Amino acid sequence: MTNKIPRKTLKRIEEDIENNNLGKARDRLHGLIFTYPNELHLRKKLGDIYYTLQYPEMAGRYWYLEEHKVKL
Repeated sequence: MTNKIPRKTLKRIEEDIENNNLGKARDRLHGLIFTYPNELHLRKKLGDIYYTLQYPEMAGRYWYLEEHKVKL
């Protein structure tokens, strides 16, 4: 893909996760997925956040495209 995801935004997402501000990280990831829909690693990370927030149905929506699935 020719478009590069801004490192600054990825860093902010990681900081949000480290500070347990998962809602903000979720919102940032939604924005990135809208802009970069083919970046599957963003969807995986968003699914992980939804799972941590105890929304397994939403997590599944974003994990669905994962190549290597695991049973929970």
